[in-house]
Amino acid sequence: MTWELYALVAALGFGVQALLLRRIMLKADAVTFFWAFNALLAAFTLPLLVIDASLPSGIVPWLILLAGVVLWIFEGLLVFESYKHTEISLLKPLSTISVLLVFVLSVVFLNEAATVQKILGTLAVFVGIAVLTWEKRLFAKFSAKGVRLVIASTFLTALVVIVDKVAMSYFHPIPYTFLVTLAPAVLLAPFMRARQHHVRVLFKQKHAMLAVTCLGIVAYLATLTAYTLTDASNVMPVIQLSVIVAVAGGFILHKEKDIALRLLGALFMIAGAALILKPGII
Repeated sequence: MTWELYALVAALGFGVQALLLRRIMLKADAVTFFWAFNALLAAFTLPLLVIDASLPSGIVPWLILLAGVVLWIFEGLLVFESYKHTEISLLKPLSTISVLLVFVLSVVFLNEAATVQKILGTLAVFVGIAVLTWEKRLFAKFSAKGVRLVIASTFLTALVVIVDKVAMSYFHPIPYTFLVTLAPAVLLAPFMRARQHHVRVLFKQKHAMLAVTCLGIVAYLATLTAYTLTDASNVMPVIQLSVIVAVAGGFILHKEKDIALRLLGALFMIAGAALILKPGII
């Protein structure tokens, strides 16, 4: 398979997963879900280690892994909490802000050039944000708890993207996924004793949980594999197509409103992401 196919698989997987996550998180506790999600991901990934269980040598890869685990814990908790408070057709497009942040971090810390195309992409992302958060006035929805959680999580998502891409220079996708998900599951396990009620409530949705886990494994492994075949700047615009799946699904399955406005905002966000990340478009 080519990197384009892996990225499309990831986009479809993340899009459908987001629809199921919204349904689960309306009733679930974010910390309990994060623990169960990582435990299931690690358990499902474990048999795949038969295919590839190679690990790197030296301290640097393990420091990168540690950074990835810490960032994933904070990002995951924020993201899953945001699903409780934000409609999916608003949440997924807003999450594209992480692309803008990757660009800004690259310019500030990696001295990458801020080209005209990337500046136009930045403007498109801001227009998308304005459209998505419009409610009788510009950026009105910024006061909503869910929107604030989404925006906060995008900062961590941007860092996770960079760390994951660097990690793929040392780790193979399967063992990296196993370790990154096993660590939070083990660290949070002792706290689940006091959250047994939340665990029981969560596992009443066991079929949705299993579906979310399977989609998460497929989408994440497809993303990491695509990273090994090409630059992250090629992969991320394709993965942003998951926004279209989420917006359409939010309207069809969750009966969410303002779909035309949110789809317009989503298109601006995707166009901006493509301009920022894919050189040579204009």
